Amino acid sequence: MIQSPASGKLTKALGPPFGTYPNASSIAPTLRSLKNILFIGNSHLIALIDAAKRRTGGGEVRLETEFSWRAVAFRRYDFNLASVTDEGCARMLFILLGGAAPSLFHVNPQGQLGLSEAFVQELREGAARFPAPLDSVVSYYHGNEHSIFSMVEHPVPFDFFVNAADTPSPSTKGPRQVVPLEVIKRELSVRARATVTYCQILKQLFPHQDVVHLMPPPPIGDEQQLRKNPEIFAYHFDVFGVAPPALRLKVYSLYVQILRDELQAVGVRVITAPAQSQVDGFLRPDSWMESTHANHRYGQMLLTELGAVV
Repeated sequence: MIQSPASGKLTKALGPPFGTYPNASSIAPTLRSLKNILFIGNSHLIALIDAAKRRTGGGEVRLETEFSWRAVAFRRYDFNLASVTDEGCARMLFILLGGAAPSLFHVNPQGQLGLSEAFVQELREGAARFPAPLDSVVSYYHGNEHSIFSMVEHPVPFDFFVNAADTPSPSTKGPRQVVPLEVIKRELSVRARATVTYCQILKQLFPHQDVVHLMPPPPIGDEQQLRKNPEIFAYHFDVFGVAPPALRLKVYSLYVQILRDELQAVGVRVITAPAQSQVDGFLRPDSWMESTHANHRYGQMLLTELGAVV
């Protein structure tokens, strides 16, 4: 449930649900033959955009060039919308949140929590660009919560055990402080809350569509790759070091489990990292992008899982 600060009532969608077409039965069969998918998300979405652009010969999309800008609220990429140029690809519109994107949530005068008007308008305009009803609305919102929690070695190195068979994470700084599993779960659940709330509101705005959330890619196990491509973590790596891969993988796996359970409880479908993208639970080397992201190869796997490409 999304609890409002004042009334505790479930948020109501602003205006009529999106993606509904009163005359849907009259839409030509040729328009119905392609899936219609609206995507919205942060930097992890670039892997899918890059995969789609490469498929159509549009060149690569790079994380550092596409997400470093600060003056743009939303950047849009569309495929097969104006005309069908790839019959093996769905109609897709990607809405990439920029550095100037407004606050995601707002509280209305009745004390109800909802998406800000800017996001609602962006979603409304995006849905209206499709010539047929949307099949899916796909969220790739956030995705680095587990990395922020566990990528950098803590000043007091810690560990936790998920079950009796779990083994300690290695340490070069002496014994690790063992933290109770329930404490770790609580902390990760707090970090998942914004994503769950956002997806639940999406489900309310698009009640007739398959609302899907994509889980973040698995962690990169190689420390040298992280240090060479640190993203925002360079200073912290230098001062505190990189947490051991085993610990980072445990945190990631637990975060995905918590987020999956909470999203499924509110009717949002979840797609986890494809098995073929992993080696011993970590992201496959040919899918690495910097230190926390995946590249177009991973994006292609997700598009395939979504039925967006064949």
